[in-house]
Amino acid sequence: MKIFITTGFFYLLVCLGSQTTFATTDKPDSLRNILNQPESDSSKLNTLIELAEYYLESNLDSAKIYFDLGEKQMASLKPSEAFTRYYHKKADYFVKLGNFSVAQKILLKSLRLDDRLGLGQNYYSDRDLLAVIQMRLGNNKKAISIRKSLSPLVRKLNNDKTYYKYFINLGVAYIYAGRLDSARYYFHHAYVYAKPNTFNRAVVAVNLAFLNYNMRKYDKTIQYGKEAAAIAKRLQIDELYLEAITDISNGDYELGNYDRAIEYSTRVMLLAKRKKLNLQLDNAYGNLALAYEGKKDYKTSLAFEKKYAILHDSLFNQKMSKQINELEIKYETEKKDKALVLKQNKIKIKNIELFSLLIGFLLLIAAAAFIFRLYRKRNRAYLALVQKQMDIMACETQVSEEASHTKKYKDSSLSDERKDALGHELEKIMKKDKAFLQPDLTLGKLAQQMDINSKYLSQVIHEKFGESVTDFINLQRVNEASRLLTDPGYQHISVEGIAEMVGFGSKSTFNVAFKKFTGVTPSFFMNAAKSLSGKEAGKTGNKATI
Repeated sequence: MKIFITTGFFYLLVCLGSQTTFATTDKPDSLRNILNQPESDSSKLNTLIELAEYYLESNLDSAKIYFDLGEKQMASLKPSEAFTRYYHKKADYFVKLGNFSVAQKILLKSLRLDDRLGLGQNYYSDRDLLAVIQMRLGNNKKAISIRKSLSPLVRKLNNDKTYYKYFINLGVAYIYAGRLDSARYYFHHAYVYAKPNTFNRAVVAVNLAFLNYNMRKYDKTIQYGKEAAAIAKRLQIDELYLEAITDISNGDYELGNYDRAIEYSTRVMLLAKRKKLNLQLDNAYGNLALAYEGKKDYKTSLAFEKKYAILHDSLFNQKMSKQINELEIKYETEKKDKALVLKQNKIKIKNIELFSLLIGFLLLIAAAAFIFRLYRKRNRAYLALVQKQMDIMACETQVSEEASHTKKYKDSSLSDERKDALGHELEKIMKKDKAFLQPDLTLGKLAQQMDINSKYLSQVIHEKFGESVTDFINLQRVNEASRLLTDPGYQHISVEGIAEMVGFGSKSTFNVAFKKFTGVTPSFFMNAAKSLSGKEAGKTGNKATI
């Protein structure tokens, strides 16, 4: 089974691209004191940007407050270099939230301003962050292409810091493209520019740990992970520290040191919970599940696997479901073996009929209690699924991962740019125009509305959204139905009425599709949502039918 590599690794790239500096803990207080003093609007904007930048590394909610204040300040100012700094940090903020679509729009605005004002260094940083986003989306070739195109600008800027960032980020891109020798080459150059016991050295070390992990040199993985962790701990950089100790945990796991792997992954989990770093928490759950499975503690492993599944964006991914089922089978097999031993022991003491009956009665009570507990756990699990669906609606996270190319479209003449354009147009038709509300919507009709060949549209849906045409349309309908089912203004409408409103032809079709994408039935979802919102707490949970 594959180890979970923390997505916090990309956080380092964002820091490098945005020229992040790490200040002392008294910096926020001194900056807030400056805000309280008379100063020009442009100086106040720079102070707000510094505060937002500081909190990007520790408290995203606080960072948002200063971003909002900065945006109001910009309304009365002419565009300047401070604007591009603001846009870059704001894009960095949305990258950390996982909202790459918004981050890219902000960066494009910043790049236009960079070009207009002739800001070479800022242009480099913005383009580099665009490459980071492409890596987060799995477009490694595109990320390498973007960074390669920056080579002339790097030589023109000609400073150690820019060279360092260029080498380290290009090395990372080659890792994710599977070209480890190229990655090693660029990391070696980055190491030359990184001074010992500095943030830059920690970044090189954590990347070398990751590289050695991919090259199956696990002792080296642990060695470089410990070097990076020591520096990050001294500098109090939480996400870098989490990445480093995750590398150590990964190395220990591969070497069979499951107890040490659990120790380090538990550190990641506790710190990620305290800092509300869900990406790292998600991977900590996955690593703990694997480590406990290695120890053959399938019950604990299954508990962490379920936590991972609930937290992970791809909850309904088929591969993840298979992993959970495998753990459930192992756990159930272990229980059956224990039950068999218990049954054999009972046979030995079956000489007294009354005593046997008493044992049977007690076992019946225990079984009933166990079934009741399983029922309650199952109900809580379904409530968690409902909460996940509601969180997705509230955050309106739009993460689009490009699906793998299949043989079906190997001869297609569609270019990547054309696919992207059609994908954006399709999202507009679905999100803004809500074409899915048409009950008789088909691939042909949708292609006719977009004025394109239906084969091309089918290819875009499969490759850009990773869904069949039917599932893609039904997913939009289910998301809209979820919103209506939780909207007090639609409480007077029946589930069948909601199904008809969002474009389903029958209630049965609606029920099948809704449970496929959310894990629960529409009626359970509606009642559970009321319970979670506090409107009917404690009333609907045990009455809803799964």
